[in-house]
Amino acid sequence: FDITGSAGGNLLYEYNSSNQLYSVQGGGIIAPELFNVSNIAQANIRYNSGYSQKTMYSAYATASIGYNDLAYLDLTGRNDWSSTLPPGSNSYFYPSASLSLLLNKMIDFGHLVNLVKLRGGWASVGKDTNPYNLYGTAGIGSFGGLTTESLSSTLLNPNLKPEQAISTEGGVDVQMFQNRLRFSGTVYQSDNKNQILGISTPASSGYTSRQINAGLIRSQGIELQLGGTIISTKDWTWDMTVNYTKNNTYVISLTNGVPYFSFWQDGPTGSWTYAKGQPIPNQVDSKGHAVTVISDGKIGQLWDNELATVTDKASPYYGYPLLDGGGYLQKVNGGDFQHKEIAGNFNPKLLMGMQTSLTYKRVTLSASFDMRLGGIFYSKTVRYQGSNANLKSQENAGIPIPAAYTNNIPGYLKTNPGKFIEITGLQQYHIVGGPSKAQGGIYDDPAIVQNTGAVPGFPIYDAAFYPGVRSNGSGGYIENLGDPSTTLYDVYEDATTNGPWSFARMDMFDASYIKLREMTLMVELSKKLSNSIKVQGISVGLYARNLILWTKAKVGVDPEQAFNYQPGASSNGSQFRQGIEYYNITPWTIPIGFKLNVRF
Repeated sequence: FDITGSAGGNLLYEYNSSNQLYSVQGGGIIAPELFNVSNIAQANIRYNSGYSQKTMYSAYATASIGYNDLAYLDLTGRNDWSSTLPPGSNSYFYPSASLSLLLNKMIDFGHLVNLVKLRGGWASVGKDTNPYNLYGTAGIGSFGGLTTESLSSTLLNPNLKPEQAISTEGGVDVQMFQNRLRFSGTVYQSDNKNQILGISTPASSGYTSRQINAGLIRSQGIELQLGGTIISTKDWTWDMTVNYTKNNTYVISLTNGVPYFSFWQDGPTGSWTYAKGQPIPNQVDSKGHAVTVISDGKIGQLWDNELATVTDKASPYYGYPLLDGGGYLQKVNGGDFQHKEIAGNFNPKLLMGMQTSLTYKRVTLSASFDMRLGGIFYSKTVRYQGSNANLKSQENAGIPIPAAYTNNIPGYLKTNPGKFIEITGLQQYHIVGGPSKAQGGIYDDPAIVQNTGAVPGFPIYDAAFYPGVRSNGSGGYIENLGDPSTTLYDVYEDATTNGPWSFARMDMFDASYIKLREMTLMVELSKKLSNSIKVQGISVGLYARNLILWTKAKVGVDPEQAFNYQPGASSNGSQFRQGIEYYNITPWTIPIGFKLNVRF
C-alpha cells in the first residue's frame, strides 16, 4: 500500500470599492489637455461609487491510496461557509472520488496487450454567488446636477441556495502491439442543480428579470479516441489519431411556474428551451397543422415565427402559404411568443478530428483536420447583406417556367406543389420571376403587369410573386399563382427578396464543415550539431493554418463563428450567445510561420 494525505483550511476576505468622477458624454473638458475634475463644467460632472465585502471559510482534505501499483483511489472533501448566501444555506460540502484499475496487471491478456486500464470518477462541486445578491441595494449616482438613487431592475432572491454540480464519468484505455494501437473511451454525465439564473419578468412588475435557483441542468456525452502507428520502419513512420465527441445538454427541470428558459432573442428568432416533459404550445407540422409536442429539454433549439398556411385538410390548397393582401408571406398572430416553432438545434450531431504525421528519416509532415456534422446557425450577415442585394440572392432565385407553360404558370406550379408552392425546411421560400427577362422576370402579360403599377403595355423585367393563396374575406381563397389576379412586387426594390423579413429560417443554414486546420513540415537537424551546443535535439520547420474550409451551407460563413459575445452579462448571466452569426465575417487568412524546437 502507498497512502498519502493532507488537510487544511482557508480564510478568504474580499473588499472591493470604486469611485468614479467623469464628464457627461459630449460634455468634455473646458481647457484642452487639462484632465482633472476642476476642468469639467459643474453641470457636466457625473459621479458614482460602490463597495462590497465577502468572506468565505473553507476546510478541506485529500487522500491518495495505491495498492501494488495496480489500483489507485483518490479522495477529496471540502466544506465552504460563504457570507453571500442566507443563513441555513451558506454551508455546503463537496467531495470527490476516483478509482483506476490496471487490469493487465491483474489478468494475463497475452504479450500483444500492453495496457488495459479501467477508470471511474464521481465529484460534487459547490458554488456561492456574488455579494449583495439576496436583497435589493440602493445605487447612488448623479444626473443633471442632481443626486440620484436607484434600485436594481433584477428582483433578487433572499432564499438562494448554493449551486451544485455533480459529475460522473467512466472510461477505458487500451494499448496493444507494443503500443502501436491505442484506444481511449470516456462516457460522462454532469448534473447542475440550483443554478443561480436570471429569467425575464414583465416590466409591469417593476422589474425586468428575477433571480431563481434553476432545478436541474444535465449534460451527457461520450468521447472516443483511436490512434495507431500504421508504418514503423527504419526510415518511415506514419502515425494517425482519430477522435469523436458527442455531447447533449438538457433542462430537466426549472423552478415552479417556469416552463422554459430563454438564452437569447434576436428579432424573429431566439434560443430558449422548455423543461423536459413540458408541453410546447402551438407547434405545427410542415403544413401548418397543429401537433402536440412534449419537450425533451434539449438545449440549443432555435425558434422562428410560425408561417401562415392553409390548415384545412379538406381544402385543395392545404399546406399552401396564406399570403397577406399585398401578396407576401405572413406570420401567425403577429409572431407572438405563443406562435413560434422550432426551426432546429445549433448543437452538432457529432464532432470529429484527425491528426496524422508522416516521418522520413529526419523530415516530418503533419496535418490536423476537424469535422462537424449537423446543427444549424442563424446568419445576420446573410440576412442584411442579402436584403440590400449585395449578395445578389435575387438573381436566379425564381422558379424557371418552361416555355410550354409560359401562358399557364398556375398549371405548372400545380404539377408539383410540394416543390414549387409549399414551404418546408430552411431557406424554403419560393418566387416566380426575377430581375431580368433572362432570369425569369414577368414582362409580357399586360394583364399581370398592370398589377405592378407599370404603364399598361410597357414591358417590365423585374417583377415576381410568391406562389400561394390569399383570403377572399368569406372563408375562401384566391389563387396567387400567376394568373391575372396575381399580386406582383419589384424584385430589386423590395427588401424581402432574400426571404421574408418576418422569418429567420430563411437565413438559417446547416452548420456542417470540414477543416484542414494546420500543416507543418519539420526537419530534425544533425545530432552532431546538437551535441556541439550540448542539447538533445534541434528541429526547424514551416507551418500554415486555415488552409481549407468546406461548408455545407456554402454562403461564405464559417460555422465556427456562429456566436455573439456581449461585453456585459445578460439577465440570465450569459455573455455568449450560441447559434447566431453576428457579422463575424473577416477576410480569409492563411497564417504562415516558422518553428524552432530545442530539446534540452
